[in-house]
Amino acid sequence: MRHFKNIIIGFGKAGKTLAGSLTSHGEEVLLIEKDPMMYGGTCINIACLPTKNLVINSQRGVKYEEAFETKEAMTAKLRNKNYHKVADQDLATVLDATAEFLDDKTIKVTDESGTEELTFDRLFINTGAESNVPNIDGLKIDDKIFTSTEMLAKKELAKNLVILGGGPIGLEFASMYAGFGSKVTVIEPMPSILGRFEPEIAQAAKADMEADGVTFMLKSSLIKVEETEAGLNLTVETEDGVKDLQADVMLVSVGRHPATAALHLEKTSLEVGQRGEIVVNDKLETSVP
Repeated sequence: MRHFKNIIIGFGKAGKTLAGSLTSHGEEVLLIEKDPMMYGGTCINIACLPTKNLVINSQRGVKYEEAFETKEAMTAKLRNKNYHKVADQDLATVLDATAEFLDDKTIKVTDESGTEELTFDRLFINTGAESNVPNIDGLKIDDKIFTSTEMLAKKELAKNLVILGGGPIGLEFASMYAGFGSKVTVIEPMPSILGRFEPEIAQAAKADMEADGVTFMLKSSLIKVEETEAGLNLTVETEDGVKDLQADVMLVSVGRHPATAALHLEKTSLEVGQRGEIVVNDKLETSVP
C-alpha cells in the first residue's frame, strides 16, 4: 500500500494552486483527476472562459461552427498548460483515476490498470460541483437534453433551444445562442429571472435579452418531456393553463450541487450537510483532523 504526504482529489483551480504551493515547500503531492478533459477545473474547461469566448464571438457575428472550434482550441491550450504546471514538478504526480474513501485514512483509486489502496498524512477534497437534474417525467440527460457541460461540447448549433431555469448560467447560454441566431425560450417558475439579484438588474437583463429575441415563460413549470423523431415535446404549466412547447434541444440549468456522491463519504467520519456539502471551519478544515 503506497503512502503519500499529500493527496489532492480534483485538478481544479484550488487543487492546481495548492499542489504548486506544497511542492514549492518541498512536499510531495499526488493529484488525482478522474477526467483528463478537466485539468485546470471547471472555469477553463466547461464554464467561465469557454462561455465568455462563445458569447463574444456570437456578438461579433462569427458563425457557430467557427466559434466552437476557437473555443475548443482555447480550452485545449489552457488544459495542457495547467497539466504541465503540476506534472512537470519533481515532487508532484498526476494520476488519472477515480477516488473513493474506504475510511478516514485510506482511499481507493481506480484506473484502466485496476484498483489500488492509498494512505496519506493529509488529504484535500477539491471535487467541485455538478449540475442539478430535477425529477420531471421524461427528463433525462441524453443526446437532446443537456446540462451546461454537455451543451458546451455540442458541435452543431441548436436551431430551437428551450432552457429550463432563469439563473445566470441559463441566461448566459440564452444570450449566446440568440446571438448565433437560435430561437431561444426560457422557462422559469418564479415571477422573475435572476431571483437572487436586485430587481433592477433582472429587469434590465430581461429587456436586453428580449430585444435580442429571447422569449421568457415566467411563473411556468415544466411537467413532462416527450422525445420525438423531430426533437422534444414539452408540457409546460403556465398561469394560463397547460401548453405544449416544441424544441430541438433543451438545456437544464437549475443550479448545481457539491460533487461528493462518488467519494462515498458515508465510510468516513466527515460531517456532511443536507446538499452533500462537506462541513468545514474557517480554515476549510473538515471534522476529521
